[in-house]
Amino acid sequence: MSWRRIILIRSRRSRLSGGNPSTMINFSLPEAGKVTVNIYSETGQLVRKLVDREMAAGRYQVTWNGRNQFGKTVAAGVYFYRMTVTGKQSEVVFTKTHRMTMVKNFFSKAEPVVLLRLIVVS
Repeated sequence: MSWRRIILIRSRRSRLSGGNPSTMINFSLPEAGKVTVNIYSETGQLVRKLVDREMAAGRYQVTWNGRNQFGKTVAAGVYFYRMTVTGKQSEVVFTKTHRMTMVKNFFSKAEPVVLLRLIVVS
């Protein structure tokens, strides 16, 4: 199986109950590997670790709720998520970074909304 075939099936915006923002990152692994999915600010600062574990081959969905490691809602702005997969012999077999934009929802008093633009930056 080719690791180039993997992976990011799609990402999309959704809402959890109560108006909390969330983004679902869907991916598929052709083989088992160690997966990390991290959220970074525009300045490159780590905002949140979503996944950091071994995963079997299969389809997965990871949700980011627009909060940092301390549970605080992040400010409106540009964020990136980076997915890295490490193979059986500790070699990086896949890495992708996508851009997301967090905007405030001016039409309701709900939390900000995460908008995704699927722009590959690496």
